[in-house]
Amino acid sequence: MGAEHDLFIIGHGLAGSVLATVALERGLRVRVFDVPRPGQASRVAAGLVNPIVMRRMVPSWRAADLLPIADAFYPEVCWHRLPMARVFADEKEEAYWDRCAADPSTSRFLSRYRRVDVDQAPIDRGIGYGLIHGCA
Repeated sequence: MGAEHDLFIIGHGLAGSVLATVALERGLRVRVFDVPRPGQASRVAAGLVNPIVMRRMVPSWRAADLLPIADAFYPEVCWHRLPMARVFADEKEEAYWDRCAADPSTSRFLSRYRRVDVDQAPIDRGIGYGLIHGCA
């Protein structure tokens, strides 16, 4: 009896989608199973890769190690680098951002540079904003 599929993938988030794409490119017969649920990471984050945990302003687990690997792999599939802007709610949040941006563990990902596209965006920029680099 012959097999109809070479590979079963459980979940059609970012990882499952990439695995299915690579397997299909290699000629495998693939079947993906997914049950969409509210709150799933791929749906909540909408595919956004962010190297910073926003509440605590610390690097995501192994972000510095994994981003170069993602840069090399994902452009073929779905990778678009673009910084993310965080609008400060108040002076306390702005001061916390500045402290984190000066910390060696987060300084490579955080800045206060101005961007014309953010400055001209039809959003309330409050008292200012910071940029998170390494997003895609």
